[in-house]
Amino acid sequence: MAVRALHPSRSALSFRAFMACPDSPPSLRRIALLAVVLVSSCGEKSPPPPAAPPEQKPAALKTMPAAEARALSSKLESFTGARTRVVWTQYQPEKSADPRSNKSGHLLMGLDTGDEKGIHAILAKEDNYTRPLLSADGATILYTSKVVTWDAEDTKHYSTSIMRTDWTGRAPERIADGCAVDTWVDPATHTEWVYAVRDIIPSPLAAMEAKRLVRFPLIDPTNSEVVWDQSRLTPDNMQLSRDGTRACAQPPQSHAGLLTLGEEGGFKKLAPGSWPLIAPDNSHVVAILNEDHRSLSLFSEESDKPWSVDLNDQRDLMRGEVWHPRWSSHPRFITLTGPYNAGPGAEEGSAIGKGGLTSEVFVGKFNDKLSEIETWFRITDNALNDNYPDVWIEGGGKAELAAFSQTHESTTAAAGPAWNPGRDSLLFIWENSAATNTVKLSGGREIDCALEPQRAARYGRNLEMRLDAGTFAPKAGAAEIVAEASRAAMPVTLEFILHIDEPVKGAFATLASIPNLRLSIRDGIINAETTRGIIGIGPVEGGVVHFTAAIAENGYTFTLRDAAGKSATRLSPAKPRANARAADFTFGGISGKGVGISHVAIYARALSADEMHDHAAPLAALAKQERPPALRLHAKLVEVAQQQSPADGSALADHIYEVLKVTEGDYTARRVLVKHWTLLNGRAVTGFPRKPGAEYDLALEPVDAQPQLKPVRCATLEAAGLAPWFDTATPVVPR
Repeated sequence: MAVRALHPSRSALSFRAFMACPDSPPSLRRIALLAVVLVSSCGEKSPPPPAAPPEQKPAALKTMPAAEARALSSKLESFTGARTRVVWTQYQPEKSADPRSNKSGHLLMGLDTGDEKGIHAILAKEDNYTRPLLSADGATILYTSKVVTWDAEDTKHYSTSIMRTDWTGRAPERIADGCAVDTWVDPATHTEWVYAVRDIIPSPLAAMEAKRLVRFPLIDPTNSEVVWDQSRLTPDNMQLSRDGTRACAQPPQSHAGLLTLGEEGGFKKLAPGSWPLIAPDNSHVVAILNEDHRSLSLFSEESDKPWSVDLNDQRDLMRGEVWHPRWSSHPRFITLTGPYNAGPGAEEGSAIGKGGLTSEVFVGKFNDKLSEIETWFRITDNALNDNYPDVWIEGGGKAELAAFSQTHESTTAAAGPAWNPGRDSLLFIWENSAATNTVKLSGGREIDCALEPQRAARYGRNLEMRLDAGTFAPKAGAAEIVAEASRAAMPVTLEFILHIDEPVKGAFATLASIPNLRLSIRDGIINAETTRGIIGIGPVEGGVVHFTAAIAENGYTFTLRDAAGKSATRLSPAKPRANARAADFTFGGISGKGVGISHVAIYARALSADEMHDHAAPLAALAKQERPPALRLHAKLVEVAQQQSPADGSALADHIYEVLKVTEGDYTARRVLVKHWTLLNGRAVTGFPRKPGAEYDLALEPVDAQPQLKPVRCATLEAAGLAPWFDTATPVVPR
């Protein structure tokens, strides 16, 4: 395979030559790094200044005059309340940016308010200094030296080494391979651990993908141990809670979320977006940079729903997008870079990668409830590209967010009752929409079993697939694995838990299609379309049941088990065919009513009776879940929130109605706040936007009973005193 190395571009003049040149204008030789306390506006926001043309700023150099350094340090300490250290990388070629740090030509920059150097280059050499990190005491600086090469297919190949230096600028020392993401001090042993990702795979994607999260003591890097290897992770951005039981994380091309570490660990998806960050105390609050790159969605284990915090409510940051968000060592302060402006004539989409010359390093201070950024402090002001800041604040390691609990029960991050499917010969797994849903094959290959909803497919309040308005398609790699097993004449077993709304009569849906089998349900009978015709299995009494279909050379075996433990088995002598296609693997269909499935697994073997009994364990807990109170109203629309654009995937929008009549349930308020689906999988929902003044019949359930909505963006309205309700009507999208 032909591989071409990326050759870094360099500044036209080295620092030493530039400073020695008598013809260099003094205005360019002096440092152009300013720090200003920037206070978020109160009340009505002022309009953002024009994005173009950007102001002409002198390029930053490597030293700072003593008077400016002292003034800057004094202002920053007044802002944070303590000695503060900041490290970041700065790309040196003028009129060029490298926000993902894929090139050389960077300087490792720093600011320590405890010395008189101000902003300066910690190391003189231009090189690659990806993701600089400060140790728990702020004294040690870690970074990742990254070399990127591209092959003929534009796939990136990575070579990474974790390096150590300090504020004296001592020669960097290689301590381990991988990419460092955070450090954590064990409160029991006081050992400081370095967390890093390893086994970074070649990929054409912008974000790196690593197979393993490991850790090693800072004083003994040779003694490493695996922390997580159940799914791939991207190193941007990972941080740990103070107790070390939680970490923010993101699998590539998936929702960001919360990783629970330890023997009972798991990953909980929280929201689409990128660059997750977690508070450095024990509140376990996670923030995720929304897809607009202008705001955060925050999640707390104590709260039923996330909340949003604007990041561009400061005059300079209004100019564009932000990136590189990271919580500092103090839970009230975060850091990021911005604004990113794509510039005139740029293609549509994110400005990250198209901009960067206007990006500066900022530190923001949350209020005590994390509901807004109170003030901003701008660290840099130059014409170069500043990236990957990390901030240490003295005493921050003991600070806590008083508005959030600091103690938590030990729970796995994966939502729902315990489910322990066997891993032997497992080909595919999809537990629910909040689970990690990955499989490691016997040869070590990892398969992403995430589903791609199509048309109006969506998830229900048990985090199950709702099979009433569209299909769910596994990714190509997962579908091909199942097809290969079928073509090889292996025994194939499909199992899932079926959710049926009462009454059973009238409920119908296509359940699943795999090679050699198509399953559907109508009026309580599961219809299995085999290679020899259709046979019925049932009746299904309602609620939740566990279903298993085994396909072997001698025929089919179907087993149905309910929450009470009652089971029934049906056999068919039909022979499977060997012409299986990956396209034969889907869940759901174009229509249905009152049916969903979860806890899906496919094996390349038969399951024993004991295994089927054990895999049905979640049934009892699911059967006990009470249906939330239903409400039916006839109402007139009063106000509508502005909807998202179709490119935004799926979204909800708030609508306020005047209640004209209550036809079911109890409701006394004169108005009702309703969240409607307005976009599903990139398609506008039929009937939206609705027009104020029109009257509608509404079928509603409380939003608090809808955990599947937590990751979904919603255009909101101010509705003091009104609890939100969710429209449960099946949405329709154009064909």
